[in-house]
Amino acid sequence: MTPEELKELTLEHRWNFYSCASRCLIKLAEMHGKPISNDDFRAKFGHLFPPLQEGLTNTAEQIEIAKGLGLCNSALALRDQRKVKDLMTKKQQRGVLVLTDRHPHDNNADLFHCRLLCGGDDTNVKLFSPFQDGTAPILPDTWANLEKQLVHFIVLV
Repeated sequence: MTPEELKELTLEHRWNFYSCASRCLIKLAEMHGKPISNDDFRAKFGHLFPPLQEGLTNTAEQIEIAKGLGLCNSALALRDQRKVKDLMTKKQQRGVLVLTDRHPHDNNADLFHCRLLCGGDDTNVKLFSPFQDGTAPILPDTWANLEKQLVHFIVLV
């Protein structure tokens, strides 16, 4: 989008469009009994967002935000699903962000999408999936399908 097009959008629309990782971190905070509203999140971390792209973050910022929310002390960047499953089984993680280079359910979406791993077993996973329309269902998927999507994981520890 051009800067002119961005200026015409409402804050809520820009937030829904750019904030998949931010929304995942808000959901994770809620899951850990540390709820934060969108407005409070933007007030606390808005200085990190590019102009007119509310909620947009890079991986380093996602980790710093997670630390700022008291969700982790550090993070691991992993590609190996076996390591992620092992950390989940041993409960040695506080949350797992699932990053892809293309939105798995919307081929028209911009590059880079973030979802939150909400559970799973050896075959299946449940992913909190923020969409650009503002919805954010928890959707079933499989580890095999994640492998096809070439995901990488940010494991918050």
